[in-house]
Amino acid sequence: MHNRFDEGCRWQTDAGAATHMDSLQVILNCASIQSCGDCVTCSEKALELFLKVARGSVALSMAPSA
Repeated sequence: MHNRFDEGCRWQTDAGAATHMDSLQVILNCASIQSCGDCVTCSEKALELFLKVARGSVALSMAPSA
């Protein structure tokens, strides 16, 4: 799948996208300009993963140090 800029879908071109905040931000930005037919599904998936990664980062930063 390609967006309106003829770039490959980040879900397909970046195997680690689901765990990287920068990649998820690119996906959300792409979906927000409705660049392909899957923009709603794509943005929902990216937002859920974005929140999951963010919550994991917060949990790690709040963990007691040894």
